[in-house]
Amino acid sequence: MMVFGFFKRGEPVNFIPTVKFDPTRVTEAIRADLWERIQEFEDLPLGEEQRVFDAAVVMAQRGGDLHYLAKTLEEMGVTKRRASYIAHYLGKRSTALMNVARSRSIGLTEGKWMYSGAACYWTSDPSPSEKAMDAAHKVANGKVFRLDRGLKINGEWTFPGLEPGCKCCTNAIVPGFDR
Repeated sequence: MMVFGFFKRGEPVNFIPTVKFDPTRVTEAIRADLWERIQEFEDLPLGEEQRVFDAAVVMAQRGGDLHYLAKTLEEMGVTKRRASYIAHYLGKRSTALMNVARSRSIGLTEGKWMYSGAACYWTSDPSPSEKAMDAAHKVANGKVFRLDRGLKINGEWTFPGLEPGCKCCTNAIVPGFDR
């Protein structure tokens, strides 16, 4: 009997199917965004911005190796919880930007906002602004937006996955297939 189409029950695993990530997807625009976001964190160890940036670029080039970035932050004295938050935020953000750029590069012009069903905040005690963002993202679910500007939410243009704690994603629309 086949399980998942790759493995036969009771037989040793000789290979693990993997997908190779193309590190060239981490463009200068993605790097610039990572650098800008890192500058916004006031609680990082003083003078370690370049090391955090280098680790964030490696994380993105490895296809979202959050563990690598979180461990690097922990080695600098950042708490495990805070390191995990920073790694998730930067990883999700860079992945969202890469996905939109890739869709645009192949000629797609529209995307659909997909709310994950999980709250768009990180803490168990969200602030009023985090609750408002989550509510706005729920309302945005299924809305179509242009890939060159995003969707206007709470007065600002944004894309799914860019805000801290956001778990939403973009579903690219292929003309003639999706519409």
